[in-house]
Amino acid sequence: MAKEDIESAFRLLPIHPDDFELLGVKFEGKYYVDKCLPMGVRCAPAYFETFSTFLEYCARRQSQCRSLQETGPNGSGTPYSSSSRDMADLAQEAHRLLGQALAEGSHRAYQRAVNAFQEFRKDHHLDLSWPAPTTQIISFIAFLSIRGKATSTISLHVAALSYMHKMHGWADPTDHFVIKKLQEGSRRDKKKGDDRRPITQDLLKRMIPIVRLVCKSQYEAIMFRAAFLLAFFGFLRVGEFTAQQKHEITDKALIRDDIQITQTPGQFMLVRIRHSKTDQYGQATTLRIGENENKEICPVSNMTAFLQLRPPMKGPLFCHTSGSPLTRYQFSAVLRKVLTCIGANPSHYGTHSFRIEAATTAAMEGVPGEQIMAMGRWRTDVYRRYIR
Repeated sequence: MAKEDIESAFRLLPIHPDDFELLGVKFEGKYYVDKCLPMGVRCAPAYFETFSTFLEYCARRQSQCRSLQETGPNGSGTPYSSSSRDMADLAQEAHRLLGQALAEGSHRAYQRAVNAFQEFRKDHHLDLSWPAPTTQIISFIAFLSIRGKATSTISLHVAALSYMHKMHGWADPTDHFVIKKLQEGSRRDKKKGDDRRPITQDLLKRMIPIVRLVCKSQYEAIMFRAAFLLAFFGFLRVGEFTAQQKHEITDKALIRDDIQITQTPGQFMLVRIRHSKTDQYGQATTLRIGENENKEICPVSNMTAFLQLRPPMKGPLFCHTSGSPLTRYQFSAVLRKVLTCIGANPSHYGTHSFRIEAATTAAMEGVPGEQIMAMGRWRTDVYRRYIR
């Protein structure tokens, strides 16, 4: 009989680079990142349990030994019971389900919001312990308001702090009466109006010919023209057709098979939106986008031109010749460059400017509100905020 103890067990498991930001600390002006699974993290036992189970399986398979035992946590030789292993599996499954409960984009946004709150506390020499006092959150809301943050941004930060407290089983300080009233005051504050300008059709006509001047190749220019026009005529959110990172593998953004171009009767394009901000369960919806008399800004003809050049591979609809996806950052960067070239101030526009103009144009043409909501995949009358 032999026994082997694993020293510093959790430290054997490396952290994926995408999660480094979750385990970083700032000390004396320098940033430090833990690249291995640390002690004290709630998910660490479940992760190591999975890893150790795999090791046990490999050992059994390699040695063909059926009497292999796993000793208890005190090294006493008492094996883990099957019930304790079952409970570890249940805990791991519960953790997985909790992770699935929040969309990837929301998870990233909440993490940034919590980080911003921590930076605020450090800069103002406040207690960094959790749960956070209500007074700190009140001050944080005031800080965001003074910085000119939009009402939606303030609400996002409050929601992130609420989510974090609830996930840890702490009392939710954001339920306080004063915090609710601060949020209501922010919504009523006329100074906090959405000042993003729409990308009008006239502006779009000036932008499209300029795209080739800011892109490195003809392929890139054709791709960005098709992306701009699809975003404009399809009421698209940028997250519906771009990736967050260039090496990201996601099934949420549009893929090649989501586009179908029909020639008769009349040329039009069918766009299947499989996932969106208001469709987290992937029920999907299909958009029908017709051709435009002005071929230069016709979404169908420009998409056809792009698909003829696009590499014959599966994956994201908008991809570079290497196959890597078009990212949100790349889309925004080219948009800013194009706006600068035509003399427009890029700070007045954003990726939502396409949706703002789409909603505004539809309202001006007398399209019923219910239909605008369906076209833009809004669940409520929040679309009214987009109309200029």
